[in-house]
Amino acid sequence: MFKGNEVRQARKNLNMTQKELCKGICTPVTISKLESKNIAPTVDILIKICTRLGISLNDVFDEFSASGLQALQEKMQQTELLTTIQQHKEAKKVLQTVKEESVRDTPYEEQYHFLKGDILLVADQDYEDAKFEFDKVLNITLQNGNNLYTALTYNCLGVLYFKQKQNEKAAYYFRLSCEFVEEVPELNSHYVSNVIRILDNSSRYFSKIGEYEESNDLIERGLKLTREYRFGSYKDTLSYIYAYNLYELDREKNKEQITDLIGRAKVYAEDNDNHYLLKKIEAFEETNNLKEKA
Repeated sequence: MFKGNEVRQARKNLNMTQKELCKGICTPVTISKLESKNIAPTVDILIKICTRLGISLNDVFDEFSASGLQALQEKMQQTELLTTIQQHKEAKKVLQTVKEESVRDTPYEEQYHFLKGDILLVADQDYEDAKFEFDKVLNITLQNGNNLYTALTYNCLGVLYFKQKQNEKAAYYFRLSCEFVEEVPELNSHYVSNVIRILDNSSRYFSKIGEYEESNDLIERGLKLTREYRFGSYKDTLSYIYAYNLYELDREKNKEQITDLIGRAKVYAEDNDNHYLLKKIEAFEETNNLKEKA
């Protein structure tokens, strides 16, 4: 069980106001709900709050919950990693070992429902149940304060509506998710990698509907983040989509840049063992006569 009163007591012991505690971490509303209603924020936020107060996660959860929380964290991380590398069926097997009631009132509640929705969307193509899970995420973050999972949910709703050929709704949610992560306030790798995931998904969508300039703007944001935070993942797909977009915009004018991007995409794809993309690049080169002559 989460013990919000421990946070309140630690804050008062330091003569700290709620406004001072939340500065640069979250909103005062999050602190208020945490202390008065025992509503735990996301684990990233909670760790920062505990660090500022000089207490640990074990101090704000009872002993049973603390040990269970560690096991839950490991399963959430494993599930999310599998979805990131498009292994949704394997991710489903891991998530099925987690009981929904075990995540209630924990920092992993919205992550659980997001992952469940993502798996329903991609692995099961069950759009109705996926949307139901995404609605749960938005309801939780509405109460606790918007966070990364708000943006990820908007992004997946974009994917959902695109699959249902509802492009107006899809575009709305893709743009909303990208606006939500316009700034990157957190420097941890989990946050940044998911921001890049949002930009990658959105750039693919706008490329598919012929909005190449908008797609390129998102790609440039994504590639900038991969350079700044030294991420190898997503470089391959972002580079390939960029090359494809430039080809569609003006293949002659952009010929040199296209060749460079295709070369980079192949190197990154090999590093990431992305055999699917390598085949896609090869087909693109052959179809458009872009292969270098020996």
